[in-house]
Amino acid sequence: MRVHVLNKSFLISLIIIFSIACMLTACKQEGAQQASGNAEGPAAAGFSLQGEFPLCQMDSIHIYTMDGLEFKKLLSAPMEKSGNKSTFRMSGQLPAQGFYMLGQAPNNLTYLILGNEQDVRITGNCMDLRTFTKVENSPVNDAYQQVSQQFTALQQQLRMAQQRLNAQGGANPQAAAEAKAVYEQVHKAQLQIVDSLKSSNPFLAKVFALNVFAQFDPANPQQYANSLEHFGGELFAHADLSDPAYDYIVVLTENLRVYTQTLFNESNQLPQEKAEAYLDALLNKLPEGSLARKNALAVVCDVLERMRSGAFVKYARNYLETYHPRPEIAETLQRRIAVIEDEAKEKARLAIGAVPPEIALPTPEGNILKLSDLKGKVVLLDFWASWCRPCRMENPNVVRVYQKYKNKGFEILSVSLDRDRNSWLQAIQQDNMSWYHVSDLKYWQSEAAKTYKISGIPATFLLDRDGRILAKNLRGPALEAKLAEVFGENS
Repeated sequence: MRVHVLNKSFLISLIIIFSIACMLTACKQEGAQQASGNAEGPAAAGFSLQGEFPLCQMDSIHIYTMDGLEFKKLLSAPMEKSGNKSTFRMSGQLPAQGFYMLGQAPNNLTYLILGNEQDVRITGNCMDLRTFTKVENSPVNDAYQQVSQQFTALQQQLRMAQQRLNAQGGANPQAAAEAKAVYEQVHKAQLQIVDSLKSSNPFLAKVFALNVFAQFDPANPQQYANSLEHFGGELFAHADLSDPAYDYIVVLTENLRVYTQTLFNESNQLPQEKAEAYLDALLNKLPEGSLARKNALAVVCDVLERMRSGAFVKYARNYLETYHPRPEIAETLQRRIAVIEDEAKEKARLAIGAVPPEIALPTPEGNILKLSDLKGKVVLLDFWASWCRPCRMENPNVVRVYQKYKNKGFEILSVSLDRDRNSWLQAIQQDNMSWYHVSDLKYWQSEAAKTYKISGIPATFLLDRDGRILAKNLRGPALEAKLAEVFGENS
């Protein structure tokens, strides 16, 4: 089964499409039950499941759930071979109706909804259960697929509205109004689907409530400064996360995976402390001691570790202190904490809100110019080179915004990674770059490039009047929008 997870737009110029990704870590097998036994926890009504696979070499099959950073085996059954077919039968009780993983090992699993249905049947390719499985005689799994298709169709309407808006220009009032109308219609339709499910299938109502999200309305921003903060505060607004049913609804943790990726993505320019505040508020909606909260914190740790975010240190320590995992899990977390903590200290020098390292390099005239000499101005620190085609293509945009804002206190310091002086000076003249320029003509070995960890150009840092980093790597319309915001507030 493909689990239907978040797929919605949260910025006027961006639609995010998500797909499920299982977190494959350590497998906890102690305490596994046989198929006729009871799984741990308060039991749901009994279920039974049978399967048939051709040319299958597995000797057993298991039902798993996530238990924080580990897979937990709940039930098992032997595979019976007859000719070129393998079959199994499994029955028992599970903690609750929910999404469970079926397979032989954590690297070959498929999700399906189990808990209180009898004679559920599954067929497919046992060597690739995640891709090639079919679930039959299960009304709840059938209904899940049907509602998933409805949500997918609604999300396609969002994508098409966004594409039309982009084609007509985001600033076009009529196009923006038409897009807004579609967003509101889609949101209303999502709510209607969930409301109808509350009586016909309360479990699925809880599942799809996680995917209902209202667009940010700049005309009525409420307490949010922008669409990203609205995303952080409102994504799960239609789900009651205190409900114990979310212990076994994997859509929650998979949507939380992308929620975390979005909030902590440096290109989205949300300060880490604000991202943490939104994430903390969300985690606190999950009951202490619940499996949902444990799994949520585990997913957060996994995402932030993959992103190499300094926030990983905080959440990994929280996991260690709260759940006291097995020694091998704890030792792995401690090692990762040490590595990322060291990396975070280095990255903090270039984080949003930080005062970046000094630059002191020769100008074309041979004088030493320091970055700190420009304090008091809003400064775009621009790493480029004459040989860099994307840089040269971006230069007309930079020239345009410089002319627009230079008399309001905007300045540019361009640091060239050239190695040929004549090429550097010729490009400055050709591109009409009438601002400050420096270079040590050392190519990628430039001292400034090394200090600022530059691995590709163009690369930019926008500094406020106090010399602190406001934003990074803004280009084209994004740069102009940020400058309009800055000078709109300070004019």
